[in-house]
Amino acid sequence: MVTAVRRTRPTIVCSAALAALLLGGCTGLDHAARPTAAATRTPTSSERFASTPEPITGAGVDATSGSGKPGLTVLTTAARYQLPVKATEQVSDGAIIVTNPLDQPIVLESVEPLFLPGDRTDKTDVTATHIIELNPNDPYDTGLGIQRVAPPALLPGERLLDVAGLTLPAATTPARRYVLSVTFRVHDGMAVVVGLLVKFRVGDHEYAQAISHGIALCEGRPAGAADCPPPPHL
Repeated sequence: MVTAVRRTRPTIVCSAALAALLLGGCTGLDHAARPTAAATRTPTSSERFASTPEPITGAGVDATSGSGKPGLTVLTTAARYQLPVKATEQVSDGAIIVTNPLDQPIVLESVEPLFLPGDRTDKTDVTATHIIELNPNDPYDTGLGIQRVAPPALLPGERLLDVAGLTLPAATTPARRYVLSVTFRVHDGMAVVVGLLVKFRVGDHEYAQAISHGIALCEGRPAGAADCPPPPHL
């Protein structure tokens, strides 16, 4: 049985290199946390740290340019998580919640992770991408976040949907909210994701929107490890 718990506000310190990469220092993070069944797990405060990259600042603004192009509104605080993993497990990253603020539908084409630039040394597969439609009757539903299961587990009233061709209806009140879920398997090394790239269509026009988000998935850490070392390619 899954129940809600109070939000916490951890204060965590990150490395200077990662802080510089994400355009600022670290701050506290107000994030919903929900206990899950034994097979699922949301990272603890020691596994996540917040930073201050530039999030989308207004409804319908494209994160890459701020030019006022059509775009999704991001409802979650930009943050960075670190999570030791096993080579045999899959991790479903569902920490980003969005909504369509436009007066017309958005048709999704893809959701792709943006990896840390540089020479990658990890061996990582992106095994699936999904959209989770949150419970429209529960305005406090924020999903189960980052989980060690694939496909991601759902709470009552949620729906697991394919990305390609999915239509997000025009803005409604209350807003219909969606989780961008990307599933990874790290066979070796550490995968460092710094954002998600969402490709979509509005009418006859195509757009791409970068959303600031980070997760470090490190394979091979000793038993009991709660965080990841600095990325080897920085």
